[in-house]
Amino acid sequence: MHKKKDAPYKYLGKAHRQVNHEWYNVFGSEWDLKNPYPKTMVKFLEKLEKSNLSDNEVEGMQSWISHDYMDRIWDTLNQRQRWYREGAYYWLLCHPEFLKKQGVDVINGKIHRVIDGKEIWEYEPVVIKEYRILKAYTDKVFQNQPQEFHEIYCQALDKEHIENCRICQTLNVCQFAKKIRKNL
Repeated sequence: MHKKKDAPYKYLGKAHRQVNHEWYNVFGSEWDLKNPYPKTMVKFLEKLEKSNLSDNEVEGMQSWISHDYMDRIWDTLNQRQRWYREGAYYWLLCHPEFLKKQGVDVINGKIHRVIDGKEIWEYEPVVIKEYRILKAYTDKVFQNQPQEFHEIYCQALDKEHIENCRICQTLNVCQFAKKIRKNL
């Protein structure tokens, strides 16, 4: 969904949100950050839930809308805050066991659902492929971030990460983070 929504970035650059970002573009007139889901949106989502669409189609449309909200939040962040958020997302990708506790098993390709009151793990093989692609991409992005990004990232992490992070160790960032932790 994200790739499709942001595909215009290839030819529009930062102006890509003019296309495929309907909710983003009515910011200020139909919604704002204090009221991100006005009555019109709530009614739309209720109709969506009652529609004949599959669960995956409904979730896809909900994600499509949520993406615009997240883009607006992103717009409010300064560079340091953006790095902190990117670091949090990267941490999640590095901890598939945490994702599994949240209902997404990226290693075995399963999604936890409740259907007719029963909890099940549905097999979704695309989850494995998408996770591997995203993890490889973020590993590369993470390695190419400036030193300051790694300093921010490592300050927020636990001791285990600092001692075991291959990426940060190659960049000598964790040594900096260890010094900071000792001084706290």
